[in-house]
Amino acid sequence: MKQVATLPEFASLTEEEIERALDQLDAAADADSTDELAVHPLLRELERLIAAYSERFEALCKERDEFPEELLTFEPDKPIEQIAYDIFSDALHDSLQEADEDE
Repeated sequence: MKQVATLPEFASLTEEEIERALDQLDAAADADSTDELAVHPLLRELERLIAAYSERFEALCKERDEFPEELLTFEPDKPIEQIAYDIFSDALHDSLQEADEDE
């Protein structure tokens, strides 16, 4: 799978730092601080990475006309990339399960 890279300002974040920031954002969401959430740079970066993984997946599917096997073994380089990839792959898994249930 084509490498999707994070922006330099997020590359050195550890998994713990990202998880702590996401927990704080969850707390802000619970407090209905949607303005803060809409502009939080970490969320924007996660969204950008997830979109990039999704676009790459769609391109590979069109190119090969089948499920790209490397999706199963792909390992991102940075913690933020791994978190974004996990979110993407969980959403893809859920989507595929829903499609199977509809058949």
